[in-house]
Amino acid sequence: MSRKRDGSYPDDEEFEDEAEFVEEETYHRVAAGFVAGILLGALVGATVAVLFAPDKGSRTRRRIGRSVRDLRERAEDKIEHVREDAGRELGRQRRKIRGAVSRTSGRARDIIDDVMEASPLSR
Repeated sequence: MSRKRDGSYPDDEEFEDEAEFVEEETYHRVAAGFVAGILLGALVGATVAVLFAPDKGSRTRRRIGRSVRDLRERAEDKIEHVREDAGRELGRQRRKIRGAVSRTSGRARDIIDDVMEASPLSR
């Protein structure tokens, strides 16, 4: 891999793009957490409302049971989505690391070649 005339490497811009990508990913994670918190709060609020509603005990227990089952199903769905997202993100990060290692080793080879060419021992 050779350097540009200004001494930089061709893919220095990629690091700026990666920083923007990380910022965007962080924003999306915060937004997803906020939405999940809203949904969980709504479910808890509904459960509390059912508990304090004037109704027969058997009917209230059925409603609570349904709410708990719904909460469990939603939690399982959320866990599955998080697991899938984590797998995709892990793959993306592995690719980025492999690319960075490849670029770095290429740069190291270029530097070694430059040093070897400039060395009086190579003449």
